[in-house]
Amino acid sequence: MQLIRGIQGITAADQHAVVTIGNFDGVHRGHQALLKQVKYLSFRHKKKALVIVFEPQPQEFFLRRKYFTRLSTLRDKAIDFMDYEVDRLLILPFNAQLATLTAEDFVQNILVKYLKLDHLVVGDDFHFGADRKGNIDYLEQMAKQYHFSLEVPESIVWRKQRVSSTLIRESLQANQLHAVEELLGHPYRVCGRVVKGDGRGRKIGYPTANVHIPPGGLSVRGVYAVKVEGITPKAIFGVANIGTRPTMGGHQTQFEVHLFDFKQDIYDCRMRVNFFKKLRDEVEFSSVKALKKQIEQDIQMTKDFFLE
Repeated sequence: MQLIRGIQGITAADQHAVVTIGNFDGVHRGHQALLKQVKYLSFRHKKKALVIVFEPQPQEFFLRRKYFTRLSTLRDKAIDFMDYEVDRLLILPFNAQLATLTAEDFVQNILVKYLKLDHLVVGDDFHFGADRKGNIDYLEQMAKQYHFSLEVPESIVWRKQRVSSTLIRESLQANQLHAVEELLGHPYRVCGRVVKGDGRGRKIGYPTANVHIPPGGLSVRGVYAVKVEGITPKAIFGVANIGTRPTMGGHQTQFEVHLFDFKQDIYDCRMRVNFFKKLRDEVEFSSVKALKKQIEQDIQMTKDFFLE
């Protein structure tokens, strides 16, 4: 898959593609249906499959990253797009200029002038342009005017609700990880690089891999039973903690994973942490001894969970 950063990076080889547009936050089952349709059309018409995303995501731009947490980073999305054989990923910087671009200008300048698209696939709730005035009805008019095909697959429905990134965030906040897995098509997961920590876990007998937290933060907090991929051929079970470690005098949020029966040096390695069950909220214990006793219970609960 080729990355294209901004419209200035578009070349003739990227034009006349099958295009889809969106945030693709989490790349959930609804997104996956769009990607499958894009790939089907690209194969059928012998065209490139091209995905347009925005960085930062529009919600992040307007909220200045406050009160909004991503489900997936750009890197996470790119990895998922490669699984669906996307040929091109066009990353448009979402700034004040793009935020004020009208729906008409977006179609005329980006889709038609620069991309010269032949086919467009979008979700049935797709809105775009300044004040989100562009919608499916408008795109149908533009498709006729500029002679490109438009396909709008129906939303994927789960328990009478449309699958969406918002629904997934709400389910995570409610600790409904099984529901999240059904909405995503896989467990909720976070990819990150292992960074140097302060070694406090090792000092009390439970060394941890400290995972870099992306700028937008994480959608989960507390203690979880997890399975880690990417550092050994087989997945490794473990316990993850996302919190400030109050018993150890911490103040900043940390993402730590204690890996079972593992002693390798994995600094700077990237790993994917899959979340399966929330064990408890993070609490401040009366002593380090009490904390260690709880960690032992967390480990046993995790082992029991994966052995069920």
